[in-house]
Amino acid sequence: MKLLLTSGGVTNPSIHSALEQLLPKPIAECRALCVPTAQWGHPMCGPTSVQGFVAAQPQWRHFSGLGWASLGVLELTALPTIGAGRWVPWVQEADVLLVDGGDATYLCHWMRESGLADLLPSLPDLVWVGVSAGSMVLTPRIGGLFVEWLSAPDDRTLGVVDFSIFPHLDAFPTNTLAIAERWAADLDAPAYAIDEQDRHLRRRRVGRGGLRRALDRVRDVVGDPSVRRPPLIASYSARVTSGVDAAEQRLDGGRACLLITGAPGAGKSTISRLVADELTRSALMDSFFIGRLIASGYVWPLGEPADEAARQVRLLNTNVCALAGNFADAGFTPVIDIVLPDGEQLDTYRKALASRRLLLIVLDPGAEVCRHRNETRPPEQQFFFDGYDQLSASMRRHFGSLGWWFDTSSLTALQTVEQILAEAHERARVPT
Repeated sequence: MKLLLTSGGVTNPSIHSALEQLLPKPIAECRALCVPTAQWGHPMCGPTSVQGFVAAQPQWRHFSGLGWASLGVLELTALPTIGAGRWVPWVQEADVLLVDGGDATYLCHWMRESGLADLLPSLPDLVWVGVSAGSMVLTPRIGGLFVEWLSAPDDRTLGVVDFSIFPHLDAFPTNTLAIAERWAADLDAPAYAIDEQDRHLRRRRVGRGGLRRALDRVRDVVGDPSVRRPPLIASYSARVTSGVDAAEQRLDGGRACLLITGAPGAGKSTISRLVADELTRSALMDSFFIGRLIASGYVWPLGEPADEAARQVRLLNTNVCALAGNFADAGFTPVIDIVLPDGEQLDTYRKALASRRLLLIVLDPGAEVCRHRNETRPPEQQFFFDGYDQLSASMRRHFGSLGWWFDTSSLTALQTVEQILAEAHERARVPT
């Protein structure tokens, strides 16, 4: 069985891409079965939430509402009463199980009672997509904090993987990092906290050893249970112990200014945030946010009147440079997330940050990858942009020989960050 274990579902392009890699065919051709059983064990769930899940209502657009070829229901509490001869073929014919949240101990109980837990090892191509308790049920323990089912004998679950999951980090008042640390202290296995889809990307491992960068909610946990650990976490853990110190010496504490650019959809926002989170002292310069500090009279860079748009672009670049310089002087490495369409704008940064070791990273996965990433975003995050070829040509013409043009088309977000931290100090240098 293949696993995609998440906190809140397929909430961003990276998780969507991971799901596509696990599935045998496109989502629109896959047969899905919804498993709502965990909801019945949780006091905050009931008929309305179950109906919303199986009917793929808007709240579940990142899960049951992804556009599956067919969407059925597998209610585990009913299976013991109808016989395996009926329901086993349903599971065998499915491409994916969508296992919703609720109470993981209740779900565990009915997975065993129904026989589903025994069947799953015989289905190596089946994809399991879990949300919250639907992910936690595959861990060894969920901790007393997450047990809501009054008849649960303890907090133990199936133990398909050998780590525990703390979901919904910072999404609820009871799901803070401090609470996660206390929760993990009572467990005897590795424990990972993962958050929802928002702009606060974190990678934290919580446990007896304290905090450790190890997990990216952009991909959540993806893997083969036979590996017995999340492979993405394993690769990151190796880098944490061997490479972070070197990266910190070269990039951290204001020793450089990282300028990350590329076309819309290239991954600038995600990668910039992840890189900033990896450094112990950093400041994220989100150019979109800084530009929108103009509360009234804002004109976007391609808007009208053109002269006012150009004036505001110059103001934006000046402000970003000033902030970056101030943070660098205070010992924080600026990580600048911006679209730079031409050499004139880049020159603003080269001059203003000449004394602060400017590193230019151009994320360059290609126009088709950028378009695809945009199309697979949640609808409210999609944007209209049809100037990829012109933008790429302008960037190549004006500064194609400068910095690090980084083809990330075949890399995950984690792999991209890993390479940036390891190689940017050499490959991204810009002469001043």
